[in-house]
Amino acid sequence: MCDSLAVELPEWVPAFLDEHGRRFLTADEQMGFAIALARENMTQMTGGPFGAAVFDCLTGDLVSVGVNILVPSGCSV
Repeated sequence: MCDSLAVELPEWVPAFLDEHGRRFLTADEQMGFAIALARENMTQMTGGPFGAAVFDCLTGDLVSVGVNILVPSGCSV
């Protein structure tokens, strides 16, 4: 039985975060960032066209990101 699960984001993600910043004040900026994540995931050919981002609702600070990595990881969790 497995007690834990570790999932790693693609190697390009840290540079992408550095390039786009970490504060998104409006809902449009936040959604645009999530869409840009999905687009980059397709461009980099590291998964499907899905991106997600969690933001602090008071400050707009980026808390976490995720992208679809089903194909390269073989894990659908």
